[in-house]
Amino acid sequence: MSRLLSVDPGIRGCGCALWEDGMLLRAAYVKNLTAEGAGPRECAKMARAIEGWSGLVDHVLCEWPQTYGGSSSRGDTNDLFPVAGVGGALATVAEYGGAAFSHIVPHDWKGSLQKPKKVTDAYPIVLMCERRLSDAEKSVVLLPSNKRLHWDVWDAVGIGLKALGRFEKMRAIARE
Repeated sequence: MSRLLSVDPGIRGCGCALWEDGMLLRAAYVKNLTAEGAGPRECAKMARAIEGWSGLVDHVLCEWPQTYGGSSSRGDTNDLFPVAGVGGALATVAEYGGAAFSHIVPHDWKGSLQKPKKVTDAYPIVLMCERRLSDAEKSVVLLPSNKRLHWDVWDAVGIGLKALGRFEKMRAIARE
């Protein structure tokens, strides 16, 4: 039995998806119990909260922040340091727990798609993930009340789908 944890990291909370033998067991937004600060201690507490939520896993796959620079850059890139810190803390927790750890940059799993600027805007990743999940898998996706945080959960699901080879483009084949 193989268990994969896919994570869209953040310092206040992370989108997490737990997979067993290629099937989604559950997905949710895991909150950091520390409401202030963005240093190493807060990163470690976030990693511990994820570990408590997921239990033992064989592999942790975490999105790693990526900057693009120039006109495509959005927001303050300094905000990415704590996100990378959470990834590093997760790597440490995984390695000490006997799990493999790997990372993936956003462009490698979702291409150039970015999260919308407004909560009311559609996020194509949601539709892409929903199309690839069974009804049973969709039923275990727990979304937080804050709609902006939904995207983090769906990103974690998308990262897991990519790792499992289920995120590739679906081709329509005409039947005769």
